[in-house]
Amino acid sequence: MTLEAVMTARGSEHLDTVLELYRGSFPEMERMSEDTLLDLAETDGVEFTSYLGDGTLRGMTYTIEGPGILYLVYLAVDPGSRSMGHGSAILSSLRGRYPDSVIVLNVEPLDPGSENVGQRIRRMDFYIGNGFHDTGYVLGDDAQEFTVVASGEGFSPDAYLDVVGRLMPEFGPAWIRPAGE
Repeated sequence: MTLEAVMTARGSEHLDTVLELYRGSFPEMERMSEDTLLDLAETDGVEFTSYLGDGTLRGMTYTIEGPGILYLVYLAVDPGSRSMGHGSAILSSLRGRYPDSVIVLNVEPLDPGSENVGQRIRRMDFYIGNGFHDTGYVLGDDAQEFTVVASGEGFSPDAYLDVVGRLMPEFGPAWIRPAGE
């Protein structure tokens, strides 16, 4: 499956559609403001990318690159395009564009008492099926914590926290620690 990766910025032809996907895919407390999203995307190492198939938006990513690491802040697939291989194609595209980087992202912990435990399990299974693994670390702040997963070897919690720190003005201070501590 081939998807066209298109950088997204103010004035992009498909900006309204991708922002609608963004708003519909992430809870408000996990989203940065759209102005910040677009402002940061104009800085070095940050990419807001739309993925098009047959001229139609299939998904989006928002990434921050650091030395040897690519933080996948957001990945969303259009609801009408799910379970068709588009998410896997997007991850494959990222691996091809960043072959020397460990791709790292946060997922909600597999808490059996959570309201959306089924969704959390499916999400984790998707990433595991696409070559990611649980790093054994959690990232959090005063409000929530997430399981950190990564592709490949060489995950560095300190390097990850440095990259995540670029979002701190929007989300506040974060910490990383081994899971279970």
